[in-house]
Amino acid sequence: MEKAITAVIEQLILPPGILIFICLLGLFLVFRDRASGKWLLSLGLVGFYLLSTPLVAHLLSRTLEYHPAINLSQFKPAPHSAIVVLGGGRDRAAPEYGGQDTVSVYSLVRSRYGAHLARETGLPLLTTGGVVFEGTAAESFLMQQLIEEEFGVQVRWAETVSRTTWDNAKYSADLLSLAEIDHVYLVTHAWHMQRSVYAFEQHGLKVTPAPMAFNSDELNYILRDFLPSAHALLINRNVGHEWIGLLWYKTKTPVNQLAGK
Repeated sequence: MEKAITAVIEQLILPPGILIFICLLGLFLVFRDRASGKWLLSLGLVGFYLLSTPLVAHLLSRTLEYHPAINLSQFKPAPHSAIVVLGGGRDRAAPEYGGQDTVSVYSLVRSRYGAHLARETGLPLLTTGGVVFEGTAAESFLMQQLIEEEFGVQVRWAETVSRTTWDNAKYSADLLSLAEIDHVYLVTHAWHMQRSVYAFEQHGLKVTPAPMAFNSDELNYILRDFLPSAHALLINRNVGHEWIGLLWYKTKTPVNQLAGK
């Protein structure tokens, strides 16, 4: 139910849906109230342009991407620690893999960095992500298979129940508590890190962010930074998704508070 509600909200208020709605409303009103219609149409078109530029994508990403990358040259593992790699979706029934599910691009790059971090630090690795579509393998199993068979790193735990980032945190904390692990190095995209850290901390874990795939690197302010790009629009949609998700999570009763009652 939570995912369904979130999906509806996103369709209504995130780009490009909200911008298309504004433009269509403006076109409709042009024939009834010319001034209002032209104003809404202009607003929608300007919004489309701005949210499609790498410049705006860079600036909005900076509101989320303030955790720095881990410096492995100065790395000292905390005691009772593990690496947790968050799932980032799947490609369903991929024809190039004989119609089997495989990891999405997001899950692929997270798995790659998680394997790199585990290889360099020697820390145990946990993948997290359950089954969204019935009759399919858990996302964590797909990531485990990738990491072990293609990156040559052993995965100690695969959390298979979760469907959301909040659930990733809940069920990962349950698994890790059995091994007396209370600190995690959390691997996910830089734009996803703020919400992820919040969720894991609310479930009693100490978190060291291990972000990757930054969008807020330095701009050169060249012409292409001001030109529309489908990739920039996707980045801005992801930023909006993260802020909605973070605000939604903050309406939940913190698990730590429940435990203290």
